[in-house]
Amino acid sequence: MFRAGVVAVVCALAGATPAMAADSTCQLDAGPPPPSPRVIVAEFEGVPYDVLLPADYSATTRRYPVLYLFHGRQYSEHSWLVKSDLQQFTAGFTGDRAAIVVTPTAGSDAYFYDYYDNSQDWEKYIVGRLIPHIDATLRTIPDGAHRAIAGFSAGGLGASYLGSRHPDLFAAVGAFSGVVDQGVPEAPYAGPGDVPVKSDAGSPGPARGPLPTTYHPPKSSCGGGSSTGDPVDQRWNWHEHSPPSLAENLRGDGVYTGAGNGQPCGPDDANDPVLLAPGEPALLTMAQTFDRALTDAKVAHVFDPRPCGLHNMVNATRQMHPFWDLMAKSFGRPDPASFDFRSTDADIDVWGWSFRADPKRAPEFLEVQGASASGVTLIGSGTTTVVTKRLFGPHERVDVSGAKPQSDTADADGRLTMAVDLGPPAATPQFGTDARAFTARRIRFTVPGAAAQLPPDRTCSGRRLAVKLRHLTHGEARRSVAISVDGHRVLVRRGLRAQRLGRVDVTLPPGATRVGVRIRTTRNRTLKSTRVYPACP
Repeated sequence: MFRAGVVAVVCALAGATPAMAADSTCQLDAGPPPPSPRVIVAEFEGVPYDVLLPADYSATTRRYPVLYLFHGRQYSEHSWLVKSDLQQFTAGFTGDRAAIVVTPTAGSDAYFYDYYDNSQDWEKYIVGRLIPHIDATLRTIPDGAHRAIAGFSAGGLGASYLGSRHPDLFAAVGAFSGVVDQGVPEAPYAGPGDVPVKSDAGSPGPARGPLPTTYHPPKSSCGGGSSTGDPVDQRWNWHEHSPPSLAENLRGDGVYTGAGNGQPCGPDDANDPVLLAPGEPALLTMAQTFDRALTDAKVAHVFDPRPCGLHNMVNATRQMHPFWDLMAKSFGRPDPASFDFRSTDADIDVWGWSFRADPKRAPEFLEVQGASASGVTLIGSGTTTVVTKRLFGPHERVDVSGAKPQSDTADADGRLTMAVDLGPPAATPQFGTDARAFTARRIRFTVPGAAAQLPPDRTCSGRRLAVKLRHLTHGEARRSVAISVDGHRVLVRRGLRAQRLGRVDVTLPPGATRVGVRIRTTRNRTLKSTRVYPACP
Protein backbone atom coordinates (compact mmCIF):
# COMPACT_ATOMS: atom_id res chain seq x y z
CA MET A 1 0.00 0.00 0.00
CA PHE A 2 2.89 2.34 0.75
CA ARG A 3 4.25 1.87 -2.78
CA ALA A 4 0.93 3.05 -4.18
CA GLY A 5 1.03 6.02 -1.81
CA VAL A 6 4.34 7.34 -3.11
CA VAL A 7 3.27 7.46 -6.76
CA ALA A 8 2.24 11.11 -6.53
CA VAL A 9 5.59 12.01 -5.00
CA VAL A 10 7.41 10.07 -7.71
CA CYS A 11 5.55 11.90 -10.44
CA ALA A 12 6.36 15.25 -8.88
CA LEU A 13 10.06 14.47 -8.45
CA ALA A 14 10.64 12.48 -11.62
CA GLY A 15 8.45 14.63 -13.83
CA ALA A 16 5.67 12.48 -15.30
CA THR A 17 5.05 15.45 -17.57
CA PRO A 18 7.90 17.38 -19.19
CA ALA A 19 9.05 20.31 -17.09
CA MET A 20 12.37 21.86 -16.12
CA ALA A 21 15.58 21.85 -18.16
CA ALA A 22 18.94 23.55 -18.61
CA ASP A 23 17.42 26.97 -19.21
CA SER A 24 17.62 30.00 -16.90
CA THR A 25 13.81 30.39 -16.98
CA CYS A 26 13.34 27.05 -15.23
CA GLN A 27 16.45 26.71 -13.05
CA LEU A 28 17.14 27.42 -9.40
CA ASP A 29 20.78 28.21 -10.17
CA ALA A 30 21.21 29.68 -13.63
CA GLY A 31 24.52 31.43 -12.92
CA PRO A 32 27.92 29.80 -13.64
CA PRO A 33 30.50 29.15 -10.91
CA PRO A 34 33.13 31.81 -10.13
CA PRO A 35 36.18 31.68 -12.42
CA SER A 36 38.82 29.18 -11.34
CA PRO A 37 41.81 27.53 -13.03
CA ARG A 38 40.19 24.20 -12.14
CA VAL A 39 36.81 24.99 -13.77
CA ILE A 40 35.93 24.78 -17.45
CA VAL A 41 32.54 26.03 -18.67
CA ALA A 42 31.87 24.67 -22.15
CA GLU A 43 29.37 23.08 -24.46
CA PHE A 44 29.41 20.28 -27.02
CA GLU A 45 26.93 20.02 -29.87
CA GLY A 46 24.84 22.75 -28.24
CA VAL A 47 24.60 21.01 -24.85
CA PRO A 48 26.39 22.84 -21.99
CA TYR A 49 28.61 21.14 -19.43
CA ASP A 50 31.12 22.08 -16.74
CA VAL A 51 34.40 20.37 -15.87
CA LEU A 52 36.19 20.37 -12.53
CA LEU A 53 39.84 19.46 -13.00
CA PRO A 54 42.00 17.81 -10.33
CA ALA A 55 44.07 20.30 -8.34
CA ASP A 56 47.33 19.05 -9.88
CA TYR A 57 46.05 18.72 -13.46
CA SER A 58 48.09 21.61 -14.87
CA ALA A 59 51.24 20.56 -13.02
CA THR A 60 51.36 16.99 -14.35
CA THR A 61 51.13 15.06 -17.59
CA ARG A 62 49.31 12.09 -16.07
CA ARG A 63 45.92 10.84 -17.13
CA TYR A 64 42.96 10.76 -14.74
CA PRO A 65 39.77 8.79 -14.16
CA VAL A 66 36.49 10.60 -14.87
CA LEU A 67 33.30 11.04 -12.85
CA TYR A 68 30.16 12.07 -14.74
CA LEU A 69 28.06 13.82 -12.10
CA PHE A 70 24.40 14.64 -12.85
CA HIS A 71 22.14 17.26 -11.32
CA GLY A 72 18.43 17.01 -10.42
CA ARG A 73 15.42 18.67 -11.98
CA GLN A 74 15.29 22.45 -11.70
CA TYR A 75 19.06 22.48 -11.37
CA SER A 76 21.73 22.87 -14.06
CA GLU A 77 25.19 21.84 -15.14
CA HIS A 78 26.52 24.41 -12.64
CA SER A 79 24.73 23.01 -9.56
CA TRP A 80 27.48 20.76 -8.21
CA LEU A 81 30.00 23.62 -8.51
CA VAL A 82 27.84 26.34 -6.91
CA LYS A 83 25.62 24.45 -4.45
CA SER A 84 28.00 21.82 -3.03
CA ASP A 85 31.48 21.70 -1.53
CA LEU A 86 32.78 19.64 -4.48
CA GLN A 87 35.61 22.07 -5.26
CA GLN A 88 36.78 22.33 -1.63
CA PHE A 89 36.26 18.60 -0.96
CA THR A 90 38.49 17.55 -3.88
CA ALA A 91 41.09 20.34 -3.55
CA GLY A 92 43.67 18.14 -1.85
CA PHE A 93 43.06 14.94 -3.81
CA THR A 94 46.05 13.60 -5.72
CA GLY A 95 47.15 10.16 -6.84
CA ASP A 96 44.46 7.49 -6.71
CA ARG A 97 41.86 9.86 -5.20
CA ALA A 98 42.07 12.47 -7.97
CA ALA A 99 39.53 12.48 -10.80
CA ILE A 100 38.18 14.77 -13.49
CA VAL A 101 34.51 15.65 -12.82
CA VAL A 102 32.15 16.38 -15.74
CA THR A 103 28.73 17.88 -14.92
CA PRO A 104 26.58 17.98 -18.07
CA THR A 105 23.15 19.52 -18.24
CA ALA A 106 20.33 17.01 -18.07
CA GLY A 107 17.63 18.34 -20.37
CA SER A 108 13.98 18.78 -19.60
CA ASP A 109 13.57 15.74 -17.32
CA ALA A 110 17.12 15.24 -16.03
CA TYR A 111 16.87 11.55 -16.90
CA PHE A 112 19.41 10.99 -19.69
CA TYR A 113 16.97 8.66 -21.47
CA ASP A 114 16.50 8.19 -25.17
CA TYR A 115 12.92 9.44 -25.26
CA TYR A 116 10.18 6.97 -26.06
CA ASP A 117 8.65 9.35 -28.63
CA ASN A 118 12.03 9.75 -30.40
CA SER A 119 12.13 13.47 -29.66
CA GLN A 120 15.46 13.43 -27.77
CA ASP A 121 18.33 10.95 -27.45
CA TRP A 122 20.10 11.79 -24.21
CA GLU A 123 21.55 8.30 -23.70
CA LYS A 124 23.06 8.21 -27.17
CA TYR A 125 24.44 11.70 -26.58
CA ILE A 126 26.16 10.86 -23.28
CA VAL A 127 27.43 7.41 -24.23
CA GLY A 128 28.19 7.85 -27.91
CA ARG A 129 29.14 11.51 -28.17
CA LEU A 130 29.98 13.31 -24.93
CA ILE A 131 32.17 10.58 -23.42
CA PRO A 132 34.31 10.24 -26.59
CA HIS A 133 34.51 14.06 -26.77
CA ILE A 134 35.77 14.33 -23.18
CA ASP A 135 38.27 11.50 -23.74
CA ALA A 136 39.57 13.28 -26.84
CA THR A 137 39.72 16.72 -25.19
CA LEU A 138 41.10 16.04 -21.71
CA ARG A 139 43.79 13.76 -20.28
CA THR A 140 41.47 10.97 -19.24
CA ILE A 141 42.07 7.24 -18.80
CA PRO A 142 39.68 6.35 -21.62
CA ASP A 143 38.23 3.02 -20.48
CA GLY A 144 35.31 1.79 -18.42
CA ALA A 145 37.54 0.65 -15.58
CA HIS A 146 38.42 4.30 -14.88
CA ARG A 147 35.05 5.97 -15.38
CA ALA A 148 32.22 6.55 -12.87
CA ILE A 149 28.71 7.99 -12.96
CA ALA A 150 26.54 9.44 -10.20
CA GLY A 151 23.75 11.94 -9.64
CA PHE A 152 21.18 13.59 -7.38
CA SER A 153 17.38 13.12 -7.52
CA ALA A 154 16.32 12.60 -11.14
CA GLY A 155 20.03 12.74 -11.98
CA GLY A 156 20.49 9.81 -9.59
CA LEU A 157 17.97 7.90 -11.67
CA GLY A 158 19.82 8.88 -14.87
CA ALA A 159 23.16 7.79 -13.43
CA SER A 160 21.97 4.44 -12.06
CA TYR A 161 20.00 3.81 -15.25
CA LEU A 162 22.96 4.47 -17.55
CA GLY A 163 25.23 2.52 -15.23
CA SER A 164 22.84 -0.45 -15.32
CA ARG A 165 22.53 -0.27 -19.09
CA HIS A 166 26.27 0.13 -19.68
CA PRO A 167 28.15 -1.59 -16.84
CA ASP A 168 31.16 -2.00 -19.11
CA LEU A 169 31.47 1.80 -19.42
CA PHE A 170 31.49 2.61 -15.68
CA ALA A 171 33.36 1.12 -12.72
CA ALA A 172 31.20 2.85 -10.09
CA VAL A 173 27.58 4.04 -9.96
CA GLY A 174 26.02 6.36 -7.37
CA ALA A 175 22.46 7.56 -6.68
CA PHE A 176 22.09 10.35 -4.10
CA SER A 177 18.41 10.56 -3.08
CA GLY A 178 17.75 9.17 -6.53
CA VAL A 179 14.35 8.52 -8.07
CA VAL A 180 15.64 5.02 -8.68
CA ASP A 181 12.39 3.00 -8.72
CA GLN A 182 10.53 3.82 -11.93
CA GLY A 183 8.36 0.72 -11.54
CA VAL A 184 6.20 1.99 -8.66
CA PRO A 185 3.63 0.91 -7.67
CA GLU A 186 4.67 -2.40 -9.31
CA ALA A 187 7.43 -4.48 -7.75
CA PRO A 188 10.78 -4.61 -9.61
CA TYR A 189 11.12 -7.25 -12.29
CA ALA A 190 13.04 -10.23 -10.90
CA GLY A 191 13.33 -12.39 -14.03
CA PRO A 192 11.24 -15.06 -15.74
CA GLY A 193 11.49 -17.61 -12.93
CA ASP A 194 12.37 -21.25 -13.51
CA VAL A 195 12.51 -22.05 -17.23
CA PRO A 196 13.69 -25.54 -18.31
CA VAL A 197 17.03 -25.17 -20.06
CA LYS A 198 17.47 -26.79 -23.47
CA SER A 199 20.88 -27.73 -24.84
CA ASP A 200 19.98 -28.95 -28.35
CA ALA A 201 20.47 -26.61 -31.30
CA GLY A 202 16.79 -26.37 -32.17
CA SER A 203 15.76 -24.85 -35.51
CA PRO A 204 16.60 -21.16 -35.42
CA GLY A 205 15.95 -18.79 -38.26
CA PRO A 206 18.80 -16.91 -39.94
CA ALA A 207 21.17 -14.68 -38.00
CA ARG A 208 20.72 -10.95 -38.54
CA GLY A 209 22.94 -7.92 -38.42
CA PRO A 210 22.36 -4.81 -36.31
CA LEU A 211 19.29 -2.70 -36.96
CA PRO A 212 19.79 0.77 -38.42
CA THR A 213 19.95 3.49 -35.78
CA THR A 214 18.90 7.12 -35.81
CA TYR A 215 20.00 9.97 -33.58
CA HIS A 216 17.71 12.73 -32.31
CA PRO A 217 19.82 15.45 -30.66
CA PRO A 218 18.81 16.36 -27.10
CA LYS A 219 17.37 19.76 -26.30
CA SER A 220 19.02 21.85 -23.58
CA SER A 221 15.91 23.99 -23.09
CA CYS A 222 12.69 23.86 -21.11
CA GLY A 223 10.05 21.49 -22.38
CA GLY A 224 10.48 18.16 -24.11
CA GLY A 225 8.59 15.04 -25.11
CA SER A 226 7.54 11.71 -23.63
CA SER A 227 10.55 10.13 -21.94
CA THR A 228 9.26 6.67 -21.01
CA GLY A 229 5.87 6.22 -22.65
CA ASP A 230 2.65 5.25 -20.95
CA PRO A 231 3.13 3.36 -17.65
CA VAL A 232 0.26 1.00 -18.54
CA ASP A 233 0.66 0.32 -22.26
CA GLN A 234 4.47 0.49 -22.17
CA ARG A 235 5.12 -1.15 -18.79
CA TRP A 236 8.06 -3.04 -20.30
CA ASN A 237 9.73 0.30 -21.06
CA TRP A 238 9.22 1.58 -17.51
CA HIS A 239 10.88 -1.56 -16.13
CA GLU A 240 13.70 -1.14 -18.65
CA HIS A 241 14.28 2.33 -17.16
CA SER A 242 13.99 1.23 -13.52
CA PRO A 243 17.37 0.33 -11.93
CA PRO A 244 15.95 -2.26 -9.48
CA SER A 245 14.72 -4.25 -12.49
CA LEU A 246 18.25 -4.14 -13.95
CA ALA A 247 20.15 -4.81 -10.71
CA GLU A 248 21.93 -7.96 -11.93
CA ASN A 249 23.60 -5.94 -14.69
CA LEU A 250 25.70 -4.12 -12.08
CA ARG A 251 27.47 -7.18 -10.69
CA GLY A 252 31.19 -6.34 -10.44
CA ASP A 253 30.77 -2.55 -10.34
CA GLY A 254 30.93 -0.38 -7.22
CA VAL A 255 27.36 0.71 -6.42
CA TYR A 256 26.10 3.31 -3.91
CA THR A 257 22.49 4.24 -3.11
CA GLY A 258 21.28 6.41 -0.26
CA ALA A 259 18.72 8.97 0.90
CA GLY A 260 17.72 10.97 3.96
CA ASN A 261 14.58 10.60 6.06
CA GLY A 262 13.03 14.02 5.43
CA GLN A 263 14.11 15.55 8.76
CA PRO A 264 16.44 18.58 8.88
CA CYS A 265 20.04 17.89 9.85
CA GLY A 266 20.80 21.43 11.01
CA PRO A 267 21.15 25.04 9.89
CA ASP A 268 23.14 24.03 6.79
CA ASP A 269 19.91 22.74 5.21
CA ALA A 270 18.87 26.37 4.64
CA ASN A 271 21.73 26.73 2.13
CA ASP A 272 19.61 25.15 -0.60
CA PRO A 273 15.83 25.33 -1.18
CA VAL A 274 13.90 22.12 -0.71
CA LEU A 275 12.44 20.95 -4.00
CA LEU A 276 9.70 18.85 -2.49
CA ALA A 277 9.58 18.41 1.28
CA PRO A 278 7.63 15.10 1.35
CA GLY A 279 9.84 13.63 -1.34
CA GLU A 280 12.86 12.45 0.63
CA PRO A 281 11.11 9.71 2.68
CA ALA A 282 9.67 8.33 -0.56
CA LEU A 283 13.13 8.33 -2.10
CA LEU A 284 14.49 6.53 0.95
CA THR A 285 11.88 3.84 0.26
CA MET A 286 13.09 3.67 -3.35
CA ALA A 287 16.70 3.35 -2.16
CA GLN A 288 15.58 0.48 0.08
CA THR A 289 13.91 -1.19 -2.91
CA PHE A 290 17.11 -0.80 -4.94
CA ASP A 291 19.12 -2.15 -2.01
CA ARG A 292 16.94 -5.29 -1.82
CA ALA A 293 17.15 -5.82 -5.58
CA LEU A 294 20.95 -5.49 -5.51
CA THR A 295 21.16 -7.88 -2.57
CA ASP A 296 18.92 -10.44 -4.29
CA ALA A 297 21.09 -10.16 -7.42
CA LYS A 298 24.24 -10.68 -5.31
CA VAL A 299 25.65 -7.28 -6.28
CA ALA A 300 28.13 -5.91 -3.75
CA HIS A 301 27.04 -2.38 -2.89
CA VAL A 302 26.76 0.32 -0.24
CA PHE A 303 23.29 1.22 1.06
CA ASP A 304 23.43 4.47 3.03
CA PRO A 305 20.16 5.40 4.79
CA ARG A 306 20.95 8.78 6.33
CA PRO A 307 19.74 9.62 9.86
CA CYS A 308 18.45 12.97 8.59
CA GLY A 309 18.32 14.98 5.38
CA LEU A 310 15.94 16.92 3.15
CA HIS A 311 15.64 16.68 -0.61
CA ASN A 312 18.27 19.22 -1.56
CA MET A 313 21.88 19.58 -2.66
CA VAL A 314 23.08 19.80 0.95
CA ASN A 315 21.88 16.23 1.53
CA ALA A 316 23.24 15.12 -1.85
CA THR A 317 26.65 16.54 -0.93
CA ARG A 318 26.72 14.48 2.27
CA GLN A 319 26.16 11.36 0.17
CA MET A 320 28.72 12.34 -2.46
CA HIS A 321 31.55 12.18 0.10
CA PRO A 322 31.33 8.44 0.94
CA PHE A 323 30.60 7.63 -2.71
CA TRP A 324 33.93 9.22 -3.66
CA ASP A 325 35.73 6.68 -1.46
CA LEU A 326 33.84 3.79 -3.08
CA MET A 327 34.55 5.21 -6.53
CA ALA A 328 38.29 5.55 -5.91
CA LYS A 329 38.46 1.92 -4.74
CA SER A 330 36.48 0.75 -7.80
CA PHE A 331 38.74 2.33 -10.41
CA GLY A 332 40.91 -0.23 -12.18
CA ARG A 333 38.46 -3.10 -11.72
CA PRO A 334 39.08 -5.97 -14.19
CA ASP A 335 36.56 -6.99 -16.81
CA PRO A 336 34.51 -9.94 -15.54
CA ALA A 337 35.34 -13.45 -16.71
CA SER A 338 31.58 -13.98 -17.04
CA PHE A 339 28.54 -11.73 -16.73
CA ASP A 340 24.74 -11.63 -16.54
CA PHE A 341 22.68 -8.96 -18.27
CA ARG A 342 19.06 -8.17 -19.07
CA SER A 343 17.47 -5.63 -21.39
CA THR A 344 14.45 -5.15 -23.64
CA ASP A 345 16.57 -3.60 -26.40
CA ALA A 346 16.38 -5.17 -29.83
CA ASP A 347 20.17 -4.73 -30.11
CA ILE A 348 22.32 -5.21 -27.00
CA ASP A 349 26.05 -4.46 -26.97
CA VAL A 350 27.78 -5.09 -23.65
CA TRP A 351 31.21 -6.30 -22.51
CA GLY A 352 32.22 -6.80 -26.16
CA TRP A 353 29.28 -9.14 -26.94
CA SER A 354 26.27 -8.40 -29.17
CA PHE A 355 22.75 -9.88 -28.83
CA ARG A 356 20.22 -9.16 -31.57
CA ALA A 357 16.58 -10.00 -30.99
CA ASP A 358 14.25 -11.56 -33.54
CA PRO A 359 12.84 -8.71 -35.66
CA LYS A 360 9.36 -10.22 -35.18
CA ARG A 361 9.64 -10.31 -31.38
CA ALA A 362 7.49 -7.90 -29.36
CA PRO A 363 9.34 -5.97 -26.61
CA GLU A 364 10.45 -8.19 -23.73
CA PHE A 365 13.47 -8.78 -21.55
CA LEU A 366 16.23 -10.99 -22.91
CA GLU A 367 18.12 -12.71 -20.11
CA VAL A 368 21.85 -13.25 -20.70
CA GLN A 369 23.33 -15.55 -18.06
CA GLY A 370 26.92 -16.67 -17.53
CA ALA A 371 28.32 -15.23 -20.76
CA SER A 372 31.98 -16.28 -20.90
CA ALA A 373 34.57 -18.01 -23.05
CA SER A 374 32.87 -21.33 -22.30
CA GLY A 375 29.40 -20.29 -23.49
CA VAL A 376 26.21 -18.49 -22.48
CA THR A 377 22.61 -19.21 -21.47
CA LEU A 378 19.80 -17.14 -23.03
CA ILE A 379 16.15 -16.83 -21.97
CA GLY A 380 13.64 -15.13 -24.24
CA SER A 381 11.78 -15.79 -27.48
CA GLY A 382 12.43 -15.81 -31.21
CA THR A 383 15.71 -16.33 -33.03
CA THR A 384 18.41 -14.39 -31.18
CA THR A 385 21.70 -13.66 -32.94
CA VAL A 386 24.80 -13.78 -30.73
CA VAL A 387 28.18 -12.31 -31.63
CA THR A 388 30.82 -13.12 -29.02
CA LYS A 389 33.64 -10.87 -27.95
CA ARG A 390 37.18 -11.73 -29.07
CA LEU A 391 37.39 -15.10 -27.35
CA PHE A 392 39.23 -17.24 -29.89
CA GLY A 393 42.17 -17.17 -32.21
CA PRO A 394 41.70 -15.68 -35.68
CA HIS A 395 39.93 -18.27 -37.86
CA GLU A 396 40.09 -20.83 -35.03
CA ARG A 397 37.66 -23.74 -35.33
CA VAL A 398 35.10 -23.96 -32.51
CA ASP A 399 32.48 -26.61 -31.77
CA VAL A 400 29.17 -25.09 -30.65
CA SER A 401 26.34 -26.83 -28.81
CA GLY A 402 22.91 -25.26 -28.36
CA ALA A 403 23.08 -22.99 -31.42
CA LYS A 404 23.80 -23.04 -35.13
CA PRO A 405 26.16 -23.47 -36.84
CA GLN A 406 27.31 -26.29 -34.59
CA SER A 407 30.86 -26.15 -35.91
CA ASP A 408 32.14 -22.76 -36.89
CA THR A 409 35.30 -20.80 -37.55
CA ALA A 410 35.97 -17.58 -35.68
CA ASP A 411 36.39 -14.47 -37.81
CA ALA A 412 39.62 -12.55 -38.21
CA ASP A 413 38.99 -10.84 -34.83
CA GLY A 414 38.34 -14.12 -32.99
CA ARG A 415 34.55 -13.68 -32.75
CA LEU A 416 31.78 -16.21 -33.39
CA THR A 417 28.36 -15.41 -34.85
CA MET A 418 25.51 -17.86 -34.22
CA ALA A 419 21.71 -18.12 -34.29
CA VAL A 420 19.93 -19.30 -31.12
CA ASP A 421 16.43 -20.81 -31.17
CA LEU A 422 14.35 -19.38 -28.30
CA GLY A 423 11.02 -20.59 -29.62
CA PRO A 424 8.33 -18.58 -31.42
CA PRO A 425 8.79 -14.81 -31.16
CA ALA A 426 6.49 -13.16 -28.63
CA ALA A 427 3.47 -11.56 -30.30
CA THR A 428 2.65 -9.05 -27.54
CA PRO A 429 4.83 -6.91 -25.26
CA GLN A 430 5.87 -8.24 -21.88
CA PHE A 431 3.89 -7.23 -18.76
CA GLY A 432 0.63 -7.21 -20.69
CA THR A 433 -2.40 -9.34 -19.94
CA ASP A 434 -1.43 -12.26 -22.20
CA ALA A 435 0.27 -15.34 -20.77
CA ARG A 436 3.97 -15.52 -21.59
CA ALA A 437 6.17 -18.47 -22.49
CA PHE A 438 9.97 -18.16 -22.44
CA THR A 439 12.55 -20.55 -23.84
CA ALA A 440 15.94 -21.06 -22.19
CA ARG A 441 18.84 -22.46 -24.17
CA ARG A 442 22.40 -23.19 -23.09
CA ILE A 443 25.18 -22.61 -25.63
CA ARG A 444 28.63 -24.11 -25.05
CA PHE A 445 31.93 -23.56 -26.90
CA THR A 446 34.71 -26.13 -27.26
CA VAL A 447 37.97 -25.60 -29.13
CA PRO A 448 38.91 -29.01 -30.59
CA GLY A 449 42.50 -30.10 -30.96
CA ALA A 450 43.79 -27.36 -28.70
CA ALA A 451 44.19 -29.25 -25.43
CA ALA A 452 47.05 -31.64 -26.16
CA GLN A 453 49.34 -33.16 -28.74
CA LEU A 454 48.35 -36.81 -29.12
CA PRO A 455 50.77 -39.09 -31.02
CA PRO A 456 49.40 -40.07 -34.47
CA ASP A 457 49.99 -43.77 -33.74
CA ARG A 458 50.24 -45.98 -30.69
CA THR A 459 53.21 -48.23 -29.95
CA CYS A 460 52.07 -51.84 -29.80
CA SER A 461 55.31 -53.03 -28.17
CA GLY A 462 54.29 -51.03 -25.10
CA ARG A 463 51.03 -49.79 -23.68
CA ARG A 464 52.06 -46.27 -22.71
CA LEU A 465 51.06 -43.21 -24.71
CA ALA A 466 52.86 -39.88 -24.20
CA VAL A 467 50.33 -37.01 -24.06
CA LYS A 468 51.87 -33.53 -24.29
CA LEU A 469 49.66 -30.68 -23.07
CA ARG A 470 49.73 -27.60 -25.27
CA HIS A 471 50.99 -24.22 -24.10
CA LEU A 472 48.20 -21.70 -23.55
CA THR A 473 48.06 -18.07 -24.60
CA HIS A 474 49.76 -15.39 -22.50
CA GLY A 475 47.79 -14.61 -19.35
CA GLU A 476 45.81 -17.87 -19.51
CA ALA A 477 46.41 -20.91 -17.30
CA ARG A 478 44.90 -24.35 -16.88
CA ARG A 479 42.19 -24.51 -14.27
CA SER A 480 41.60 -28.25 -14.67
CA VAL A 481 42.86 -31.17 -16.80
CA ALA A 482 40.93 -34.39 -17.39
CA ILE A 483 42.16 -37.35 -19.47
CA SER A 484 39.87 -40.22 -20.37
CA VAL A 485 40.39 -43.60 -22.03
CA ASP A 486 37.33 -45.15 -23.69
CA GLY A 487 35.11 -42.75 -21.74
CA HIS A 488 36.61 -43.52 -18.33
CA ARG A 489 38.55 -40.83 -16.47
CA VAL A 490 42.12 -41.91 -15.81
CA LEU A 491 43.47 -38.56 -14.60
CA VAL A 492 42.01 -35.36 -13.15
CA ARG A 493 44.11 -32.44 -11.93
CA ARG A 494 42.97 -29.01 -10.72
CA GLY A 495 44.57 -25.74 -9.71
CA LEU A 496 48.35 -25.64 -9.41
CA ARG A 497 48.62 -29.37 -10.08
CA ALA A 498 46.92 -28.81 -13.45
CA GLN A 499 49.14 -25.82 -14.26
CA ARG A 500 52.33 -27.80 -13.59
CA LEU A 501 51.48 -30.65 -15.92
CA GLY A 502 53.43 -30.85 -19.15
CA ARG A 503 53.58 -34.47 -20.26
CA VAL A 504 51.34 -37.31 -19.07
CA ASP A 505 51.99 -41.01 -19.79
CA VAL A 506 48.72 -42.88 -20.26
CA THR A 507 48.40 -46.68 -20.12
CA LEU A 508 46.29 -48.09 -22.97
CA PRO A 509 44.46 -51.42 -23.14
CA PRO A 510 45.25 -53.68 -26.13
CA GLY A 511 41.94 -53.13 -27.92
CA ALA A 512 40.80 -50.16 -29.97
CA THR A 513 41.11 -47.11 -27.73
CA ARG A 514 39.68 -43.59 -27.71
CA VAL A 515 41.78 -41.06 -25.78
CA GLY A 516 40.31 -37.70 -24.83
CA VAL A 517 41.86 -34.66 -23.15
CA ARG A 518 39.73 -31.78 -21.81
CA ILE A 519 41.16 -28.61 -20.32
CA ARG A 520 39.26 -25.76 -18.69
CA THR A 521 41.19 -22.51 -18.46
CA THR A 522 41.23 -19.41 -16.28
CA ARG A 523 39.57 -17.59 -19.18
CA ASN A 524 36.66 -20.05 -18.89
CA ARG A 525 37.59 -21.63 -22.21
CA THR A 526 37.06 -25.34 -22.81
CA LEU A 527 39.76 -27.03 -24.92
CA LYS A 528 39.70 -30.63 -26.03
CA SER A 529 41.67 -33.13 -28.08
CA THR A 530 40.61 -36.65 -29.05
CA ARG A 531 42.09 -39.49 -31.07
CA VAL A 532 41.06 -43.10 -31.68
CA TYR A 533 43.85 -45.69 -31.90
CA PRO A 534 43.35 -49.05 -33.63
CA ALA A 535 43.74 -52.30 -31.75
CA CYS A 536 47.17 -53.90 -31.66
CA PRO A 537 47.55 -57.20 -33.56
